[in-house]
Amino acid sequence: MSKTIDWGPIRTLARRVFAEGERLALTRKETALLKRTAAEMGISDSEVESALTTEKAALGLLQEETRRIRDGTAGS
Repeated sequence: MSKTIDWGPIRTLARRVFAEGERLALTRKETALLKRTAAEMGISDSEVESALTTEKAALGLLQEETRRIRDGTAGS
């Protein structure tokens, strides 16, 4: 039996950042969310740690996570 994953928090963050222009602050909460989402998607720890070194790289990680969610749920 597979566990249902709640993509709401990462979608909300992506909307605030990409649609509303909010800065990705990389607070503990945002960092934990990015890490948890990446783990759920099979993105390696090393990729995540590298992406969290700069705001620009973290934006790329957030973009990749939201792309994977969109692509993975398009057929649902």
